[in-house]
Amino acid sequence: MNVILNRRVTISMLFIALTLLGYVSYKQLPVELLPNAELPALFVQVSSSRDVEPSYLESEIVIPLEGVISGVGGVEQIRSEIDSRNAGIQVNFKKHVNLKITSLKLEEKINELVSGFPEGFSVSV
Repeated sequence: MNVILNRRVTISMLFIALTLLGYVSYKQLPVELLPNAELPALFVQVSSSRDVEPSYLESEIVIPLEGVISGVGGVEQIRSEIDSRNAGIQVNFKKHVNLKITSLKLEEKINELVSGFPEGFSVSV
């Protein structure tokens, strides 16, 4: 501790050098105003106008939707959550999948399937 107190100029110069090094390093970091933060995931929401059993919702709506979703290329993982009026399906895709084209394909396939669903169910992507 006495070394630090006795060599004030050396410690001050060391502090200034480290501060300048930090400042120069900070200025050289690349900064973007709007970085690409697109997650490779889509969500499919199913809602019912009346209460139904979750098992019915699963067997009649969610499982066929999952079958259609798995047919779209680049799917990595599918997760479903079901309650009495709603079901949510999260679809995670591989990193280099074009989500705009994939979401359009998925929406077309889901719209074809929705026409066969019982009344009172709505599906949105």
